[in-house]
Amino acid sequence: MKHVFPFSAIVGQDLMKQALILNAINPQIGGVLIRGEKGTAKSTLVRALADLLPEIPVVKGCPFNCDPQSPFLECPFCSARDHHEVVMRRMPVVTLPANATEDRVAGTIDIEHALRLGVKRFEPGVLAKAHRGILYIDEVNLLDDHIVDLLLDAAAMGINHIEREGISFSHPSSFILIGTMNPEEGDLRPQLLDRFSLCVDATALMESDIRKEIIHRRLAWEQDPERFAALYEAQQRSLAAAITAAQTVLPKVTVSEDRLTEAAHLCIALDIRSHRADIVMLRTAMTIAAYDGRTEVLQDDIRQAARLCLPHRMRRRPFEESRLDPETIDTILCESAPMPNDKDTSCDVHARGQQQKIFDSAPMPDFSIPRRAEQSRVATMPGKGVKTTAPNSRGRYSRALKPSAPHHASDIAVDATLRAAAPDLTSRNSGERIQIQPKHIRVKKRTTPAGTLVLFVVDASGSMAASRRMAAAKGAVLNLLKDAYVNRNRVAMIAFRGMDAEVILPPTNNVDLAHEQLKQLPTGGRTPLAHGLAKALEIVRQVRAAKRTIQVMVVVLSDGKANVAYDPSSQITPFEEAIAFARQIVLMEASLVVLDTEDDFLSLGMAKKLAEESGAAYIKLSRIEAEVVEHTVRQHFVTLSSSPNNAP
Repeated sequence: MKHVFPFSAIVGQDLMKQALILNAINPQIGGVLIRGEKGTAKSTLVRALADLLPEIPVVKGCPFNCDPQSPFLECPFCSARDHHEVVMRRMPVVTLPANATEDRVAGTIDIEHALRLGVKRFEPGVLAKAHRGILYIDEVNLLDDHIVDLLLDAAAMGINHIEREGISFSHPSSFILIGTMNPEEGDLRPQLLDRFSLCVDATALMESDIRKEIIHRRLAWEQDPERFAALYEAQQRSLAAAITAAQTVLPKVTVSEDRLTEAAHLCIALDIRSHRADIVMLRTAMTIAAYDGRTEVLQDDIRQAARLCLPHRMRRRPFEESRLDPETIDTILCESAPMPNDKDTSCDVHARGQQQKIFDSAPMPDFSIPRRAEQSRVATMPGKGVKTTAPNSRGRYSRALKPSAPHHASDIAVDATLRAAAPDLTSRNSGERIQIQPKHIRVKKRTTPAGTLVLFVVDASGSMAASRRMAAAKGAVLNLLKDAYVNRNRVAMIAFRGMDAEVILPPTNNVDLAHEQLKQLPTGGRTPLAHGLAKALEIVRQVRAAKRTIQVMVVVLSDGKANVAYDPSSQITPFEEAIAFARQIVLMEASLVVLDTEDDFLSLGMAKKLAEESGAAYIKLSRIEAEVVEHTVRQHFVTLSSSPNNAP
C-alpha cells in the first residue's frame, strides 16, 4: 500500500490549504493555481487532499466515472444499459503528463480498432479520466497555451466536446482543477490566469522552529508511515467530516444585497475588468460560510474570498505588481456602502493610491508606442503566431499527408486514411469492412509555435555609467521585453563589465525576472565585449541543439569600444575578436541587432562597424525614437521568419 503524507500533518501554508479545501467542498469554484518555489509542499498538499476525500459511487465499467444517481444522458456506455451496477471508488487523481498532446488530453480515435475493424471508436483522454476527481497539472506555465485553453474550457463547462477526425463526441468532464508552477520558470498570460478561479502563493517558511518541526515530521513519516498516519487519524477524520458537512450546508447559503455590493465595489475600486472575478468571489465566500457552518455570507467571508480571487487578476500589463494588501481590502469594504454613481469615489482613489507604481526606478525615456503607430504597424515580432512543422506527435493536427514509407508510418490520420480507403468498397450496403492498404495510409502534419528567444547582451562597463545612456539602454530593452511578454517569447540576458561576462538570466518565459535583473544591473570597469558575444554564442548553440526550429534574436547594447582581450595570446585586437564572435552568431542563423549607445560628441563608430562587419542590423540608440527601434527590430524579425530555414 502506498502511503500519503496526511493533509493535517503539513505545517503552515494555511492559505494554500484553505483554497484546496474550498474547492473540495465546492468544485464549481473552478480550481486553484498555486505559485511558489520548489520544495514548498505544493505537490504534497495536492496528493494529501485526494487521500482525505471520501469514496464516490460510480457506474461500474463506465470510462467516464458517471454518477449512478445522475448519469450523463449522452454517455455511450450508460445510455446503452437499462441497469447500472454501482461500485464505490476513490476519487480519481489524474496527473497531466508534461508532454501531453491535444489528443491525449481531449481524447481521439482508437486507431487500432479503426484499422482492424474499419469502425470509428472514441478513445477517452485525460479529461474523461478526471471526471468527478482531481486534475493535477504540475508546471502548468510550461504547457502549450492551446492545451491550457482546452483544460480551462472543460473545467468551466463541465463537458468536453470533441470535433475531430470526422466525428463529434461529448462526455462529462467536471473536476477540481489544481495547477502548480514555479514563477521563475515563466508566467501565465493574464488571460489564462483569470481562468483559474483562485490563486495562492506558496512561500518557504523562514522561522527556525517551524522548519525544525517540518524536518521532524518528515523524518518520522519516512521511518514509519503507518505509525505517523495514526497520530493524525483523528484530525483527518474531523477534517473529512467538516468537508462533508459543508457540502450539506452549501445549498442553503444565502447572500444579501450588501454582500453583492461589496464584491462588485471591490472589483471596481481595484480596476479589475473581468466579471468572472465578482462571480468567483461570491461562490468562494458562500463556500467559506458553509465551511464555517453558517447559511449567511458575512463581510469577513467576502474579505477572505477577495484575498484568494483578486490578486492575480489585478495585472493586465507586464511588470505590474499582482499583490493585494489586506488593508486595502478592509478600507474598500468599509467605504463600499452606499456606493455613489460617481466613478471617482473615495474608495476608488484610496485603492489606486495603495497600488504600487510601475517603473519607479531611475528616469528613463518613454518607449511606449503611440496609439497611431499601434494601429498602423503590420509587422509583429514572431511568437505564438509563427508556426513551424512539429518534429513529433505534439502540436496541432493541420492536415493529412501521404507518408514516404507507409509500412513504417506513425501518427496516422485515421479520418483521412478511412476516406482514402472508402472508394475501394465494392458495396456500401453489404456491411463489408473497410480494408486498409498501404496506399490508403495518411499521416498527420502537425504545427506548433516555432518559439522565439530574445537574448540581450548588455554593456555594463564604465562607459555606460552615465545615467542618461544607461536609462536609454534600459528603456530600449524594456520596450522589447514588453513585446516578448505579449508574444510569449523566451528571454535571456548577459551583462559584460570589468574583465568578463556573466549570464544573469538563463533563457526563461518570465520577462519579469529580466526586468528585475535590468533594474539592479551595476555599471563600471572595462568593456569585455568579446566575452559577452562569446557567452551569447554559447547560449545560441545550446538552444539550437535543444530545438532546431526556434528563432533566436541577439540584441547587443554597447558603444562597441572593446578593450579586454578574450584570448590574451591572440594576435588580433579585442575589437576584432568581438567581430569574429558576432560573425559566428550570424552563421548560426541567429538574428543579430546592435543598438549603439555611443554619444555623438566623441563618436568613434565602433558599434556601427561591428554591425557592418558581422552582417547585423544597426540602430543608433542615442537619437532614435521608440517607433523606429520597434520598426527596425520587427522588420529584421520578419526577414528572419520568412527565410527558407524557418518557413513552416
